[in-house]
Amino acid sequence: MKGFFRKFNFTTQLEGQKRRKELISANVDENVDKFKKITNNSADFIYRSLKFNGKKVVLIYINGFVDSKEIGENVVNPIQKNKDKDIKLKDVINVGNIQDTNDFYEMVDEVLSGKTAVLQEGEKLVLLVDCFSYNKRSVTEPLTELVVKGPREAFTESILTNVALIRKRIKSPNLVFENYTIGRETRTSVSLCYLKGIARDSLVDDIKNKLREIETDSIIDSGYIEQFLDQNPLSIFPTISYTEKPDVAAGKILEGRCAIVVDGSPQVLTLPMFFIEAFQAAEDYYIRPLYALIARNLRMLAFVVSVLSPAFYVALTTYHQELLPTTLLFTIASTREGLPFPGMFEIMIMLVVYEILREAGIRMPRTIGPAISIVGALVLGETAVNAGVVGPAVLIIVAFSAVASFVVPQLVDTGFYIRFLLLILGAGLGLYGIIIGILGLLIHLSTLRTFGVPYLSPIAPFSYHNNKDTFIRVPLYLMKRRPDHLAGENKIRSGFSKKYVKEKLSDNNYQK
Repeated sequence: MKGFFRKFNFTTQLEGQKRRKELISANVDENVDKFKKITNNSADFIYRSLKFNGKKVVLIYINGFVDSKEIGENVVNPIQKNKDKDIKLKDVINVGNIQDTNDFYEMVDEVLSGKTAVLQEGEKLVLLVDCFSYNKRSVTEPLTELVVKGPREAFTESILTNVALIRKRIKSPNLVFENYTIGRETRTSVSLCYLKGIARDSLVDDIKNKLREIETDSIIDSGYIEQFLDQNPLSIFPTISYTEKPDVAAGKILEGRCAIVVDGSPQVLTLPMFFIEAFQAAEDYYIRPLYALIARNLRMLAFVVSVLSPAFYVALTTYHQELLPTTLLFTIASTREGLPFPGMFEIMIMLVVYEILREAGIRMPRTIGPAISIVGALVLGETAVNAGVVGPAVLIIVAFSAVASFVVPQLVDTGFYIRFLLLILGAGLGLYGIIIGILGLLIHLSTLRTFGVPYLSPIAPFSYHNNKDTFIRVPLYLMKRRPDHLAGENKIRSGFSKKYVKEKLSDNNYQK
């Protein structure tokens, strides 16, 4: 889609060399034969011949990519009705978005992107008509980021829809979309979104350069782009966030982040990401600050419990029994009497079983998945205890750890690695091993940087006015400044004076 997708030099399927410009021939049949050769005479291309002013006209488009009814009403019928009139072909077609080009390979790109090429005998220009239409999912509620209060719109697989959903929330002339086509074979449309003046220029330039450097055959989902942009691929902590809610993407763009929209993916990437973001939810900003504070700290507590509880249980029951209350110690000892495995192996077995059940519940059809999870949780757990394979205390620890891990969805995979790491250290060295593991994780977190900014920002390095949306969430009217580690020139977001507003509107040549 010309004007929406910025083209790269790419390698053609047949020539195996960098793209070069080749002019359209005045002979229609020659152009059609060449097009068929390049596309290997694929059966999904439609070639429709018409007559206009006594000259041959050929329409080329992909079946299923265009609205055949619109093609008939606004292209074919007008050409047939005015075929004897001495007017230009472009003036006859009743479609708003029409471009022309003399580049043959640009025509191929546009047809592959969903446009209709109109070739006329004797003309060295081809008309590119936008009648793009295909079956797509409508805007529905998000599946993974559910809220009680707040917008319930979710991104879809259409890049045009997703761009419109962001523009719907940020009607500023400073909102910029820069578009790329990445993937030699898939030719996937990718759009970089940011607010000029709010996002740091160095951040925007860095992302642009990385997008231009991507060389691959295919981009199927935003996860592909995430892996190419990730500056810490060996770290277990995510440094690029994702969301399927337009309001979340808009909120992060307004803070100075950039968003990347990928055609075919319902999840939009936002970057850079900081560790504290994993504990923030969209609903935190739509409810009263006090409850948002409680909910956010509950998420942090749930994550800590999910990764530490198995390791603490093994360390306390194996090395530090004196730290347990006497009654609890006797209870645990009585339930473990006659069990064949030590505590670490019990925990390890149940954690592996849980991961298998979780994977089965995700991959199975929706009607069967919940049944597998319920059967696995009830039957296998109860049977394991009755058979004397694991103790009841182990089952409780693993179940609670599993439930707590889902409170922070973006750190589910990270929690998996940390849980097993601390479990091994706790089984080998007790509480000393757990402390060593925690210190190692903190050192790793403090050394991580995401697009030049410390991953623990704004906690470390610490800044008072930047910590109004971390462990606490102050009222919105007190959050007057954007985070310094994100924002560019425009750091003020509320409480500014009328003089400031007037100057900014004048600078942007934008009036109310």
